[in-house]
Amino acid sequence: MQRINKVYEELKKSDIEMYGTLIPPTSMPNFRFIFKNNCPEFNTLSVFAMWGGDQFETILKKDDDCVYVDSIGYDDVCYFNTAKEIENEIKRIVDEMDVSEPH
Repeated sequence: MQRINKVYEELKKSDIEMYGTLIPPTSMPNFRFIFKNNCPEFNTLSVFAMWGGDQFETILKKDDDCVYVDSIGYDDVCYFNTAKEIENEIKRIVDEMDVSEPH
């Protein structure tokens, strides 16, 4: 939990919430980023601290269901090492899907 809390706190200090809302970790080593829009394909990026490693796994979700969007590189989960990489990924997704503006 300590690793995921640290990443969450680093993201809270960034400007990332201009694109959506961070939902804090609870009892599991993960948190969610809820995009500010009504994108028909997804509305959440789930970030999970990998057991026994230093990486973080991300997956797109529509509500509570995992979804795959090949066009932006989510034909499976993706992996990142730092909070900055996750921040950049959120911004990339916003740019790719133009989810910064409501549809």
